[in-house]
Amino acid sequence: MILENKIALVTGAANGIGAASSLTCTKAGACVICVDIDVEGAQRAAEKLRKLGLRSMSLQADCSQVCDIEDMLDTVIDTQGRLDIILNNAGINRQADIMDITEDEWDRIHQINAKGVFFCLQGAARRMFFKGEERS
Repeated sequence: MILENKIALVTGAANGIGAASSLTCTKAGACVICVDIDVEGAQRAAEKLRKLGLRSMSLQADCSQVCDIEDMLDTVIDTQGRLDIILNNAGINRQADIMDITEDEWDRIHQINAKGVFFCLQGAARRMFFKGEERS
């Protein structure tokens, strides 16, 4: 299997593309950490994989919050020993006319879709490249 013994983290894993990606990664041999802001959804996604005999665990994290991202990544390292793959799927959208989007909605969308993606990748890269070393 192409991802045998790899540790993969999938954000936004409770449903949709994230759930499908989690299934694909586990079928390819990875242990998948299903992450979502919806803790029950993340747990359901991971449990569904385990019922298929696949390796998975769940975590709750709000990918718009750097402290949540750091805690999520630290938990992966603490429980799995490393991180090999990150699939940044968490994201939101607002279907609305351009004249109807508020500043708060705009900020929330970009907190998750841009800030969250960047800091998930940055934190994961630090842990992948500086395994066990001091990272700043």
